[in-house]
Amino acid sequence: MDIDRIKRQKRKNVQEQNTVLRDSIAQSARWFRDSPGEFAWLIDLLQERDLAPERGLLVNIHIIPEQEGDLWRGLWLSGEEKFYAFDVMRSREDGSVLEVEEWKDATESFPKTAHARGTGKSGAFLALEILREGVES
Repeated sequence: MDIDRIKRQKRKNVQEQNTVLRDSIAQSARWFRDSPGEFAWLIDLLQERDLAPERGLLVNIHIIPEQEGDLWRGLWLSGEEKFYAFDVMRSREDGSVLEVEEWKDATESFPKTAHARGTGKSGAFLALEILREGVES
């Protein structure tokens, strides 16, 4: 499938919606894997919490400019198949972590459904597929 064509479509069927979501998750995971220097702060936070960065994947990440710095809001899927939501404020000057505003086990908030009516596979189900297959997918 031509993912760029599908993304431009206004109306997407369930399979196309799943394809776009899966691609978005895989892009976040590849960005983390391919840019360890940019994510050294996240690697440190994961290791502090006994989570192995090499066994999990970054499901999504959003950078929100704030007055104090940049808020990095994301979702991590561990090798143990648990989802962790986080909000981390980082300095724009040196990239240091100013504050971990939130770090919580959000596993129960993400249904792992393979066949939801109207949406097909849930985002959590797609993330688990990518984790199990490896980030190369």
